[in-house]
Amino acid sequence: MAYGTAPNVFDKYLKMFECTIRLCIYKFSKTVITLYGRRYLRRPTPSDIQALYAAHEARHGFQGMLDSIDCTHWEWQNCPNAWQGQYMRGDYPHLTIMLEATTSGDFWIWHAFFGIAGSSNDINVLDLSPIFDDIVNRTTPDSSFHLRGTTYKLGYYLADGISGICDNGESV
Repeated sequence: MAYGTAPNVFDKYLKMFECTIRLCIYKFSKTVITLYGRRYLRRPTPSDIQALYAAHEARHGFQGMLDSIDCTHWEWQNCPNAWQGQYMRGDYPHLTIMLEATTSGDFWIWHAFFGIAGSSNDINVLDLSPIFDDIVNRTTPDSSFHLRGTTYKLGYYLADGISGICDNGESV
């Protein structure tokens, strides 16, 4: 799993059938979710959001900041031959897949999304990502904050080179 390879790559080396390797990976993944899911693999609660605000304000001086968000390209060495045209970009010398993630300082992964590669840029991945689904569906926990006499209903993410609209209609 650490190398991102398919289960059948090691079947001869480990002297195990592919189905046995798949079962082991499934059980390992299920165990990780069971052990760490409630604490580290979940959406933030209102108290978590307030703690994120406090941490970013203390560390960076930004009020209302949930996290920084960015998309990074990961090299995909074992991409199937039939898919390689979709995962090659002109600005990278190798096949890549995009990862968008947000984590807190205590390694709490509260959002991770593997996006499509190819011609996708950060905006395309954010558009496909489920990170803003709660906002669109109006199921976001209370995350209001006050800044310079104005109350904002939702926190924000810092991102490089991405512009958008605040909940008060201002461009950012």
